[in-house]
Amino acid sequence: PTRTALEKVLAALEGGDHGLAFASGLAAETAVLSLLRPGDHIVAAEDLYGGTIRLLRRIFEPLGKSQRCVGPPRPMSNTAWAKGRIRRATCRD
Repeated sequence: PTRTALEKVLAALEGGDHGLAFASGLAAETAVLSLLRPGDHIVAAEDLYGGTIRLLRRIFEPLGKSQRCVGPPRPMSNTAWAKGRIRRATCRD
């Protein structure tokens, strides 16, 4: 009941219809990445938390969800955007 209350309050504060709360950031990442389909591409900053990089490379890449890590200074201007079917971009974790 406490988590449900938290989710409702956060959704209301953000002007959303629903909210989700997770026990960890990696749990949230896993939930979002699980929504992707084989062939989708993820652009991520190369200095993400190591657990996120391992999740991308060891779990989701073998499932056909490719990823490319790009570096500073401006990762979102990198040529990694040229690849098609980008479904998610993560700048910081």
